[in-house]
Amino acid sequence: MNTWELRGDEGSFELHGRLDFDTVPAVFAETERLFAGRGDVHIDLSGVDCCNSAALALLLEWRAEAGRRRRRIGFRKLPEALIAMAQASELLHLLEA
Repeated sequence: MNTWELRGDEGSFELHGRLDFDTVPAVFAETERLFAGRGDVHIDLSGVDCCNSAALALLLEWRAEAGRRRRRIGFRKLPEALIAMAQASELLHLLEA
């Protein structure tokens, strides 16, 4: 059983469940789906109930992938734990851009 779910299409997605070392590789496998459309990508993370540094690495990699594809990506409703990790790493500006 999955402990995460990525809902949506056409550039607007919601991520739900756990984002940790066990789940992030499978979530990352959805990268092509995220960028399948032509417009910007928006991901709502309000449904993420557990995360660790693997989640931060995932979002940073998605941001880098958006740059490689000359696209913009936006993250909404970041979990407090993810915000705290990004602030401690001085990376929050990359997630808020």
